[in-house]
Amino acid sequence: MINYRAFEEAPKTQELCFEYFTRWQRGGHDHHAFFDLWVSFNIWVACVTGLERDAEMIRDIGNDNRLSVAFRELKQRDPHFATQLRRFEPMWPVFKAQDVVQRLGRDFAYRFDNRAAFNAAIIDNAKISRKPTNWVAGQDVRWSDLVSVIYQVRCNLMHGHKSTQSESDRELIDLSRNLLGHFLSETRCYEWR
Repeated sequence: MINYRAFEEAPKTQELCFEYFTRWQRGGHDHHAFFDLWVSFNIWVACVTGLERDAEMIRDIGNDNRLSVAFRELKQRDPHFATQLRRFEPMWPVFKAQDVVQRLGRDFAYRFDNRAAFNAAIIDNAKISRKPTNWVAGQDVRWSDLVSVIYQVRCNLMHGHKSTQSESDRELIDLSRNLLGHFLSETRCYEWR
């Protein structure tokens, strides 16, 4: 159960969360800005879920009705957000890079000219985890889908399997940062009680 009031009741946590959020707002448009934004979000999510493991936090926050409604409403009223989401969705699912490396080799992803070819080559491999788990191209994007994909992009980047030299990887990082930042700014969910 999500407890939004927990954030209000934790001033030092708020201070740290807003410090990273402000750094993201002032920052550039690179993977460092994505890290700042993610740290801010992660601090807030840990506080309102009361959980310690990131995967559990993302599952719970992704299934939260209030956030899901805010996501649907933002998608409907904000053409910029909807457009960014439409650019992001064709890149899904995002595969767990560690699984790709372990099962197919460290350079497997770099054998392909584009993300679509890469995805097509491994989409049927059930041994490679992906987010969203049961994604079907063209289905309606839900909050749980978006947050799980952004989390997977973060994990792949943090574990050294996303490269800022790759145009496809840069686009995944940029869209993740833009969509999460826009969602947090527009919904003002850090202020929810």
